[in-house]
Amino acid sequence: MVIGTTDVTIMENTTVVYNIRLTQVPAVDTLNNGDNETVTVRLIYSSADFTVTNGGVAELTSTNWEAGINLTVTPVAVSADKTRTLTHQVTNDPGTNTVPKYGSATASSIRITVTDVPDDS
Repeated sequence: MVIGTTDVTIMENTTVVYNIRLTQVPAVDTLNNGDNETVTVRLIYSSADFTVTNGGVAELTSTNWEAGINLTVTPVAVSADKTRTLTHQVTNDPGTNTVPKYGSATASSIRITVTDVPDDS
């Protein structure tokens, strides 16, 4: 599994876009009835810290494994510089007729440091 970044520093009110993809195609149904392996990556985060596209869920299959899925992370406003961490929980649905390739996959965390932009008031 490839996570497109690990440590990022951004200004408040900006976003981070990163890609999650796999290093090899998930298992394909041996009976060709379409019940292929699906790898799901869920971002673990506090809604008090971030908003994330797709609800923070990326589902990777035999059709999108190589290109992956882009997720956009927007930090909630801060009153002082703050480092927050997004972790990734990887689960796998091997389908009924596959030998899963990602049964024990893990993914790294991302540290996002948000730099406060002082108010003009």
